[in-house]
Amino acid sequence: MGFLVVFLFWLNLISVTEGNFDIDFPQLEFGERKVDLKGDAMFVHNNPVELVCHGRHDAKVKASYGGILYNTPYKLWLMNENRSLSFLSEFVIEIVVPTPHELVRTPFGFPSESFSIAFDNRIDPSNPIPTDTYVSVFRDSLFPNITTTMDFNLHIAQKIKVQIVYKGDEQNLLVFVKDVDNYKFPSLVLNHSVDLGAYMLDHGGPMFIGISAVSKTCAETYKFNSWKFRVKVTEGNFDIDFPQLEFGERKVDLNGDAMFVHNNPVELVCHGRHDAKVKASYGGILYNTPYKLWLMNENRSLSFLSEFVIEIVVPTSGNKPTDLGNGFAFFLSPEHELVRTPFGFPSESFSIAFDNWIDPSNPIPTDTYVSVFRDSLFPNITTTMDFNLHIAQKIKVQIVYKGDEQNLLVFVKDVDNYKFPSLVLNHSVDLGAYMLDHGGPMFIGISAVSKTCAETYKFDSWKFRVKDCS
Repeated sequence: MGFLVVFLFWLNLISVTEGNFDIDFPQLEFGERKVDLKGDAMFVHNNPVELVCHGRHDAKVKASYGGILYNTPYKLWLMNENRSLSFLSEFVIEIVVPTPHELVRTPFGFPSESFSIAFDNRIDPSNPIPTDTYVSVFRDSLFPNITTTMDFNLHIAQKIKVQIVYKGDEQNLLVFVKDVDNYKFPSLVLNHSVDLGAYMLDHGGPMFIGISAVSKTCAETYKFNSWKFRVKVTEGNFDIDFPQLEFGERKVDLNGDAMFVHNNPVELVCHGRHDAKVKASYGGILYNTPYKLWLMNENRSLSFLSEFVIEIVVPTSGNKPTDLGNGFAFFLSPEHELVRTPFGFPSESFSIAFDNWIDPSNPIPTDTYVSVFRDSLFPNITTTMDFNLHIAQKIKVQIVYKGDEQNLLVFVKDVDNYKFPSLVLNHSVDLGAYMLDHGGPMFIGISAVSKTCAETYKFDSWKFRVKDCS
């Protein structure tokens, strides 16, 4: 059995896609789909897409083939500039296996003209004990251009995340695989030099993209949970002033309870409600393309500045001080979705959190904290701040990372006060190693959590600067 990613050529093109997409199939209405199902693939509302077999496990059933394709081709080759774009394809697929002894080798049913990356959990019939699994690259052929074993077991039932990164400027293909239910870092299973630009030029330009799977006797099922595709990583700078921004001009995505209203700041949580009976509100904002902050060829990270203005709105009555919390955070992450953590940042992220939680046993506001989290709900470092976040105010936060010195500096300032910013954190950390562990480009964002809507966080402006200190 096995599954693969396919970039295939198709004639009679009507329109060409250039943007990004995120699809969470269990949450998707059928009419909203931007994908086409092929073969035996089946979509059921509130469930993952089942690529093959639909839960049947019967050795008498003939081979089941299924796939899913984005329904317009992607422009990944710039003809005028004679170069290919970089892209990231990330998807979560669940392998459902009834019993190991039913696993058999299956052929791959990809199109005759395609550039394909296949994940193969074949078993030698003469040696039915599962051993190696493979990742292979095929180019317009049934015979692979390259095959290598993976230090990752695909012979067991599990849910896995696959990240496929192509770096157009370096003509390099990286493939990572990760067990979703395991907190280990993704495994790099393939590092392959290939000129995809030449392939696309040979085939006339835009490419359809898709995922397919084969199960020879329905011994296993592949359930397709989500799919994210990103074209072109960001390398420049940005300045965003939300009250002055038209909704259609946004370069950011809102997550959770965050809300944008024209001529107003982005409200990350609560939307002006202050009610102790309301459950916790989570919200965040992410720049909608990932940033290239790690130079692979030079083995070093870039320096950056993230500066934003956030207003903490605390009601004057109706809430006890114990209702305050939890706070807000800035983060770098390979993921594009927030989760319901104490600060709302993604489960895989490098995050700097500003905490105005109050100990219920001591409801008098005293210390506030800044903490650093790395792929965990437990901080790597926490320190008190000589800055009070328990009062209503508008503050400016500056986060400076010096790549050449591997040093992180965090400053906080009351916007309405003429004092200099306060240095609240000075921390040595190798962010380059973190980005290398997670495959390269990072999404950047701000998240916030309000425990019982006792306070609101209004996000006024955001500036991001990348600097090469070489």
